[in-house]
Amino acid sequence: MARGTSQVLVNSEEPDSIPGRISRIFDEVQISSANHPKNKVTLYMVYLEATSMQAEEIGMHVFESTFFLVIARLLDTKKCTFGDRVVKFFIEFLKYIHEKGKAMGSYLLATHYGDTDDTHQSSAQTFTDRIVQELLKRGSFARAKNIRYRSAELCADITLGLALIHQSLYYSLREILLRQINDKEWTVRQHAAIALCAFLRVDDTEELITRGLYPLTEILLDTLSYDVNEYVRLSVLQKLDLNEDTLDDILDRTRDTAVQIRKEVYSKLEKSVLLNDEDDDLEIGSAHPRTLSMAQRDLIVKNGIGDRDPSVRDSAVKVFTKWVNTIVITQDSGPQGPQEGSLQATPLVQLLTLFNLHDDDSLSEAIIKIFEANPRILDNIPFCTTDWSSFTPETAFLTRVYVEHCVKNKFAVQLDEVLPAVMVFAFHLQEYVDRMVEAIQRYHEKVEATDIDDVTRAILQDEIDSQQMITSEMLKISNRLDYGDEIGRSQMEQLVCGCLVQKDLPEGLLVLCIDLLREMTTNDTDLIRIIDGTVVPSLLRDREDDDDLDDGHPSNSKQEENDILDMRCLVICEYMLTLVNVVWKQILQALFPDIHKTHILQVLEDSYSIRAIEKIVHSTVSRKDDDQIKERGYRCFALIGLINESVAMKAFKFFLGRMKNDLIPEELRLVATQAIFDLIMWYGQETAVKWCDLENLTTIFVEVDSLGVRTRKCWLSIGDHSICPLSPFEYALSAVSEDKANQHKQRLAKLMGEGVLVDERITNLLVENYFSPRYTKNQCLKQCLSFFFHNYCARSLKNQERITETFLPTFLKLCSIHCEDTRWLYLEVDSIALIARFSDMILTWTHPNYLQEQDRSQKYDVELDTQAHFKLAFEIIQELLQQDSKLFRKHQQILVQVLSHKLYLPEKVNVVEVRHFDMLINKLFSVYLFPNTTTKNALTKFHAHFVKKYEKQLEVFSEADFRALEEYQEELIFLDKIIPTQPKLYQIEGGSRKRRKKRRLRSLTDRSSSEASDIYVEREDAPSKFPRLSVRRDEIDSPQWISPYSRSQLIASHHNSGEDPDELKS
Repeated sequence: MARGTSQVLVNSEEPDSIPGRISRIFDEVQISSANHPKNKVTLYMVYLEATSMQAEEIGMHVFESTFFLVIARLLDTKKCTFGDRVVKFFIEFLKYIHEKGKAMGSYLLATHYGDTDDTHQSSAQTFTDRIVQELLKRGSFARAKNIRYRSAELCADITLGLALIHQSLYYSLREILLRQINDKEWTVRQHAAIALCAFLRVDDTEELITRGLYPLTEILLDTLSYDVNEYVRLSVLQKLDLNEDTLDDILDRTRDTAVQIRKEVYSKLEKSVLLNDEDDDLEIGSAHPRTLSMAQRDLIVKNGIGDRDPSVRDSAVKVFTKWVNTIVITQDSGPQGPQEGSLQATPLVQLLTLFNLHDDDSLSEAIIKIFEANPRILDNIPFCTTDWSSFTPETAFLTRVYVEHCVKNKFAVQLDEVLPAVMVFAFHLQEYVDRMVEAIQRYHEKVEATDIDDVTRAILQDEIDSQQMITSEMLKISNRLDYGDEIGRSQMEQLVCGCLVQKDLPEGLLVLCIDLLREMTTNDTDLIRIIDGTVVPSLLRDREDDDDLDDGHPSNSKQEENDILDMRCLVICEYMLTLVNVVWKQILQALFPDIHKTHILQVLEDSYSIRAIEKIVHSTVSRKDDDQIKERGYRCFALIGLINESVAMKAFKFFLGRMKNDLIPEELRLVATQAIFDLIMWYGQETAVKWCDLENLTTIFVEVDSLGVRTRKCWLSIGDHSICPLSPFEYALSAVSEDKANQHKQRLAKLMGEGVLVDERITNLLVENYFSPRYTKNQCLKQCLSFFFHNYCARSLKNQERITETFLPTFLKLCSIHCEDTRWLYLEVDSIALIARFSDMILTWTHPNYLQEQDRSQKYDVELDTQAHFKLAFEIIQELLQQDSKLFRKHQQILVQVLSHKLYLPEKVNVVEVRHFDMLINKLFSVYLFPNTTTKNALTKFHAHFVKKYEKQLEVFSEADFRALEEYQEELIFLDKIIPTQPKLYQIEGGSRKRRKKRRLRSLTDRSSSEASDIYVEREDAPSKFPRLSVRRDEIDSPQWISPYSRSQLIASHHNSGEDPDELKS
């Protein structure tokens, strides 16, 4: 090899032959990838020949100039197979010359120049540096997206292809890639992100700080979280390593909008549970459950199991299954560990010790899915030999989940093997209740007796939580027992009633006890009888005894006990009333309306407990000392109002006054607002009108605003009546936190969707909140309102007309925020894109065809022909004709696009309106100076369509006939007063068409913005993102700018002409 190479160097040719030989090589490599190895060696020989010439500077200059010219033409090619082959060959050649620098450079260059292999290696590095600096760096500044894409692709391939990168080349590529990761084309950002992920592994934090550079971790994590294209986020996610710095951001992608990204997160987690696959050398990975925090484990399970896509749920189950299989491998065995073969020693129970079992919905579902996906795992869990007297929170939880699994899949045999008899189970349940009560009493005794430290307090609280968890799981298992045995059922009923009366029983277990009573009783009447005759009288009797002993003035301790009894009664009352409203009011009323109403009044209104509860409710709603009891009282008061109409009238007026009272806490105002919404929704508008005296409301609902001035607010319309002021609703929305305001708006949307509240102010409020920049990141509100608007507009034409009426006021408000408010900058919102999306969505929702698209099975009796869009077009034209309009040029372009794109013109329109609209458009053409030709062409196209559609109406009714009408004299005065103006707002940017045509003839690194897909809208006064790069006109016309892949002789002729190919200027 050395001998042949020496001969090549001795018999070197003239520099003039190098361009033609290089051109022939690239002509071949673009046709097929099979000849790349041969041409790679051939091009390397040409490279050696250029470096071995006597005048080395001339040889390398010719080689680099020709090579750079080929790469420059490659940058201008679109994405195609021919260009991709050339890119692949270029990277292979760079790798080849760097490898040969070590293998052959020592012999060749030491023979001719007496140097070491470092000389040859530095030559290859210099060659690569010049390509990056002189071509690829300039390409990253180009306006043409093809050039920026090829530059990013070559930079990424150089980064991933070369085994070793010199420091100067590293920082050059880093600078280019950091610019390209913010490019407006997602393909460019994708290549840049992939390459930067490779650099992330070799970044030196100390050196970056010395140079004043930002670490790549922050940049890539921002791209992972905020890039608008899912493929860019997916590429970053696939290349990032899972470690402490990236774990939280990667877990946030479990809520990504793209299914593939959410699935990739769980695939990466599964691969990172263990570091090595060999059993001899297993190490805990970053995604192992013992490495993760409890919040991270709960997040992985909750988001994965609760995902709406089945493939993501399957990936989450795989992660959880691997956790189960690997938890024992990393478990340290000790002398005090669980006994082998017991339920506590199973891997699943050991894994459950790492989770928060109180939030068990997603976790229990995950375990059930593991049982369904891997039935063999049940063979290693000894449920049949369960010791019911020695439960831990984990074993109790796992047993309950297994019981639910058997019930869900109807495994009756396995269920009978696990569950004991009802009598035996009642004894075990009584034992755990006693343990829990003892733990609670022990905690209170030690707290009251001595000052205990925080550690002791935490230990006692953990014991209470553990016993409460076991009791809770036992109560849930009780719902699955067979209560055919009357003795066992009576024993269990007596036990549950005793638990309800128990003063130390936590509130969370009261609901479970009532559910168990409901399961054991034959119907809801029997349930109400037990609560009414046994539980509530016993609780109230204890309270009355305490009051009698204290002569009406209870001590502080007795008052606390009374408060506990009141809270317990209210909890039972609230849950019982909820059951009544859910079961009786909604289901049975539809089946037996007459019998149900009489029965509900007889059972509830005449019962001892409800009469007593009403006294407690009325006393608690007026209390000032305990907000928790007062909140329970509010809820019970509202629920009773949903059953009894006479109570509902009092509750409606009561809550309406509390809703706007800023002296009470926010939580109570929220409950009051919820009660108002529920009462209006339940009883409807006719009943609500009867509750309100319109003559007295003018004096009731007067409030003091923020400036201290008493003002009378506008009225909120329900149907054709005004029953309550809008100010309490607006006040409630402005006085509470964002989460609470979301709930208010959701209820407003619900009332408006059901037709209960129909008001223009509510419609404007919901539309503005949906598109407001303030709520851009409020996904909860966005999702609710999106569902509401889609369904509301798909119901009727009247709903579409109401939404259409809000278009122009909301449009002007969004534009004013864009012009004057700075919140767009703080929220990083693209204002023009948001306004354009608002216009597009409103037109889509209000199009008549949207009704049929959403519900194709529905047959409409009326013809789907509405004039809502026609009226909207009137408003838009009149706004464009306003001489004092404050709209920006881009805002007006959006309005013109509304007219030319999705606007629906009805078939039947009054001839007078048609002529009036035609006169407005003609006036607009005569006085309006269009921002650009595109806007004018769009309006011209719309006018032509309008004239063609209403040709007959325009022929029948002329402009003279319209001017003769007396009722339209104001409109004529408006038209005649408009005079042509030329404000700065309407100045046309850019030069003549001839100059613009010349501008297209610039170099390969300069393209007009119209050729690129600009998804980001720049500000009007913002400078161009990409500076122009140009060359001389004679260079553009010279043969060097013709494609090198078809005629290689042009390169040689260009070189022989005496011009320097290296004169590529930028």
